[in-house]
Amino acid sequence: MTFSKKMMVMLGLATLLLCVAGNAFAMKDSYNYMSPAALQNAIDTKADVAIVDIQVADEFKAHHIKGAIETGAYPVKTVAETEK
Repeated sequence: MTFSKKMMVMLGLATLLLCVAGNAFAMKDSYNYMSPAALQNAIDTKADVAIVDIQVADEFKAHHIKGAIETGAYPVKTVAETEK
């Protein structure tokens, strides 16, 4: 692969990363924590929700809700960190 092709690939990946990150920041006010009962209800009613799992990687691999998005964001140390 030539240098210019490598640069185009890198530029494309950087652009994709910026788009994904931008969407995440744009959506930061549209998420919330759910109680187990509320989550079960959402699953049972096939509600349009995205389940973001904050377990560490080993725990996520061992058990997680089908379709959950792995983030590895746990553990948080303070309540302020959960509000990010």
